[in-house]
Amino acid sequence: NSVKYKLYRCKNGKKVAYLKIRFFGEKTGEEFDKKFKEMEADKPSAVILDLRYNSGGVMDAAVDVVSHFIPRGREVVSIFVRKDDRHVQKPYYSRYRGKPDLRTPLIILVNRYTASASEITAQALKDYKRAIIVGEPTYGKNTVQRLFPVSYGGVLKLTIAKYFTPSRIDIAKEKVKPDVEVKVNRKGWIVKESEDLQLKKALELACGSSSN
Repeated sequence: NSVKYKLYRCKNGKKVAYLKIRFFGEKTGEEFDKKFKEMEADKPSAVILDLRYNSGGVMDAAVDVVSHFIPRGREVVSIFVRKDDRHVQKPYYSRYRGKPDLRTPLIILVNRYTASASEITAQALKDYKRAIIVGEPTYGKNTVQRLFPVSYGGVLKLTIAKYFTPSRIDIAKEKVKPDVEVKVNRKGWIVKESEDLQLKKALELACGSSSN
């Protein structure tokens, strides 16, 4: 599974939902929807969406995730494809058929390995002022690739388009910048939860938050 769900309890009695997306695959939207409904049943006071070490994947899955937190029909990302010496814009809009969560405080965790579809997710929610970003500046990738099979059994990977956020931020140049920057205290990839300063800060903010 690409989505993990956990419920934290604050010392003040509040509940904080934690959703970790490891990658954006073909089934991530469906998996996220199931965890989202489980989360709604728990009625948390705040939500933490962890996109750290998420290198991206299927863009449609990112649109599905964002759609759970903004009104239906809002632009999530726009793809600019070169056609006949000009750039053609193709926007993707939020499309969640259920009732999106527009009010529960949302905190997104990112780091330098957060890239592509996960950057779309984080920046779109930041553009709509729907989330607070915690962590480090992200990787910075705003290109779309397509795989073309070749006759001898290999695959040719070509960049076919660039994408921009609702506020037209070029992530390749600007990256996703955290509202609250917290550097990691690690030597390797694995960090114990007790030593995870970024998660601690997110929980600190979440436990101090309340639903409007």
